[in-house]
Amino acid sequence: MAKHGGAFGLLALGLCLAPLSPVAGQQPRCFFLECAPGDATAPVPQKTVPQQQAFSVGPGPKPAPSLHAPRPRSATEVCEAAAGFDYCGSSVLAPQYGFNYLPSNMTDNRLDTAWVEGHPGDGIGEWVVVDFGRERRFAGFEILNGYHKNANLFKANNRVRDLEMILSNGYRQIITLQDASGPQRVNAETGGIPATWVQLKIKSVYPGTKYKDTAITELRILTSD
Repeated sequence: MAKHGGAFGLLALGLCLAPLSPVAGQQPRCFFLECAPGDATAPVPQKTVPQQQAFSVGPGPKPAPSLHAPRPRSATEVCEAAAGFDYCGSSVLAPQYGFNYLPSNMTDNRLDTAWVEGHPGDGIGEWVVVDFGRERRFAGFEILNGYHKNANLFKANNRVRDLEMILSNGYRQIITLQDASGPQRVNAETGGIPATWVQLKIKSVYPGTKYKDTAITELRILTSD
């Protein structure tokens, strides 16, 4: 792909790794086991036993329990209702090769689609906001980092290295993702944290071998009432 124009203090962070996305001709995996039955274009569920690896992040400030700021906005943002929430990308890469790169791609259970930021360069400072619509208990998130369409495109495009996670109550923390395929999961403290939205901002990337586009294939926000 080429661009046009150019935790918590008490967070327990867990990393679940699975083998790299299949190359063309191999059966794709459905990491989150939510693919629509009978959809020939969707990845097929496959049971895997992911490796487990834990890493720690320094403590951050304690969040305010009930004060919520308006969600961040961008003049170039695109927002879509998806998976029960509003997913907003600060920018979106223009459609290419018959594919679009909209925020809702992060919820469609497919490995051949992704949200891709549309800012010139590596996309540092670009973000995704998931708006819950009301206060919920934020329990964490699962992410498929990079573009999982195939192994070549995974390496060719940027993957997120450091994310700044910001909650509506003002809490923020840097989370470092690993440069690996398969789902990575961040868990909040037991019981979750009251929030109305979460922002994930790109702070640094693992550079692609060919393109400067930064992609996220899937993003699952974990909440409870």
